[in-house]
Amino acid sequence: MSDLRHLPRPSGRWLASDKEAVVMAVRRGELALEDACARFDLSLAEFNGWAARFKRHGRRGLAVLKLQEARP
Repeated sequence: MSDLRHLPRPSGRWLASDKEAVVMAVRRGELALEDACARFDLSLAEFNGWAARFKRHGRRGLAVLKLQEARP
């Protein structure tokens, strides 16, 4: 297994760089998708959303805007 010390600690507060690190670890095969979801308490849909936004827009696509946080 690869060294995963570069991954963020599960905290519930996500920075764009944290999301990017998790997405890239899964892409590189350092961490299985199922393990990433369990380790960081993510749903498959949430992770897939991150991966899609990262693929489309890079790290900027992973940033949370105040408007997005206010949605019901």
